[in-house]
Amino acid sequence: MENPLLTNEREVIVERDEFSYWLAITALILSLISFSFVPLLIRWCEIELSPEATIFNRCWITTLILAIWQGFRIIICHFKTQQSVPERQQIPRNLLSQIPNKTQTYQIYLIWGVTITSFTINLVILCWALTQTSVANSSLMHNLTPMFTTLGSWLIFKTQFNRRFLIGVVIAVGGAIILSINDFQLDPHKIQGDILALISAVALATYLMVVERLRSQVSSLTILFWCSLAGTILTLIVTLTLGEKLFPVSSQGWFTVVALVIAGSLLGMGLMSYSLRTVSASLVALIFLLDPILTASAAWFAFGETLNFWNGVSFAIIIFGVYLGLKAKPDRTDN
Repeated sequence: MENPLLTNEREVIVERDEFSYWLAITALILSLISFSFVPLLIRWCEIELSPEATIFNRCWITTLILAIWQGFRIIICHFKTQQSVPERQQIPRNLLSQIPNKTQTYQIYLIWGVTITSFTINLVILCWALTQTSVANSSLMHNLTPMFTTLGSWLIFKTQFNRRFLIGVVIAVGGAIILSINDFQLDPHKIQGDILALISAVALATYLMVVERLRSQVSSLTILFWCSLAGTILTLIVTLTLGEKLFPVSSQGWFTVVALVIAGSLLGMGLMSYSLRTVSASLVALIFLLDPILTASAAWFAFGETLNFWNGVSFAIIIFGVYLGLKAKPDRTDN
């Protein structure tokens, strides 16, 4: 007869895992809502700034905010040092302490390097793409991210996916393509922008895959801090080399940049990275296919834009595909 204590402990673990899973899904939905404002905010930023300067301001402000936040945490913990708490628990690990040390393997260094590189490439290339192609074309290219993420996870990390999840990915991507195809503009002058948007989608897929591996060792804020710091340095060099101005010149420009930091970095990237400790990169990319539904619904509600029959069909297909992916809960373990 099975020990009742073991049975209860197993049930508690299952409930905890289930709670963590749906907490991660909630974080993803909030991240998705935040990201839906990013293309518009980037367009507004580029009224005064170049793509490189836009990302530079986004990165340095994010880095500064995270550094200040860590400073507050250390100060708060300093005032608690009189309590009877073990010394190792009194001061939280700061943003510097979680960088890989010399005893860690080259694989960890490689993953960190790929993370920072893909993060910067995704942000900069996306801004470039939006200056040379339409938002609709860019969205269509980014709708392929779940395909890239799933294929990359399988080829590189040998991640196994069950059949239901793969079917969900195909259905959801198909629905997203149907939704975007009506607004897609086949223009030879926009081919370069379309290619840049495709590269940005591949970079995003790469970022999701490697962050999924890093999240078992470091916090989401640590990842965001180091990526933003590296992005600040790289985009500063590029912006100065091209002779472009670094900062907005109007209060509206500063307001837009700060809004981009909050929506795109702190909420968007932060919550997305947080969720990757619990759910797979492929599932994250799949759920982000709900973005055009949110965008179209907001436009209908706020601006009275019409939604036709094919919009409704596309929405239903995407939601059904995402539902299959959520029910499948793809494995995060590698062979």
